[in-house]
Amino acid sequence: NNLGGVYQKAREYQNAHRAYWQATEIRADHPDAWSNLGLLGMVSGDYTESIKSFGRAIQHATFSPDLHHNLADALYLRSEPGDREAAAHHYEIFLKAWRGAPSETRIAAARVREIRSQ
Repeated sequence: NNLGGVYQKAREYQNAHRAYWQATEIRADHPDAWSNLGLLGMVSGDYTESIKSFGRAIQHATFSPDLHHNLADALYLRSEPGDREAAAHHYEIFLKAWRGAPSETRIAAARVREIRSQ
């Protein structure tokens, strides 16, 4: 996972992807490696991979509002049937649990309002 971070900072995304996958093969319950794969998917526009990876991270992590926010972003951006409703659900989990800067909640709250108004 650390090697993946080095590659990612150097913008060597294929090497980062390979390193994160190797981390999940060594330890399948490694939430940070799954989350990093999800973030790489977001960078490359592969929202389906992001959704799968963030889902795995959520399965293996202690509760993390950030992971729900990231999963919601991937669902919102992929926008296949059912994705927007699922995104609203994960944004709401994030909004209820977030204890950081209030500015971090503005986009999530706006997206929930947008989705619920449709």
